[in-house]
Amino acid sequence: MPLNQAMSICKNSHQWVHAMTQLRHVFEQTIRPDVFSYNAVIVACLRGRAWKHTLALLSSMAEVEVQPNTNTYNATVGACAESEEWKVALVLLSEMEGARVKPDVVTLNAVISSCPTSLNETRE
Repeated sequence: MPLNQAMSICKNSHQWVHAMTQLRHVFEQTIRPDVFSYNAVIVACLRGRAWKHTLALLSSMAEVEVQPNTNTYNATVGACAESEEWKVALVLLSEMEGARVKPDVVTLNAVISSCPTSLNETRE
């Protein structure tokens, strides 16, 4: 079974732990994962509410010279939004410019939805 197909199965079934394990095995076999492999694992982490893992995966992409795309950031920002990590979501939006990745409406909606709804929440 091709790598990206296996990653998509993990993504669709919310099996982020298995997806992370598969990605580790890929590195052990010296197969180079691409942006689609990473995106599938990041989405699996998003669905598994593992937002810190999405950040780690995004960070590790630079180490193996895989360029994140808008979908990569959308899933990572979405994971932060679902976990109410609005400050991290704002940092990611800023990082997109440096990475020359253009945010789309999905990115912006995720960032907006992550932001606190009242001034009291920002004082934490």
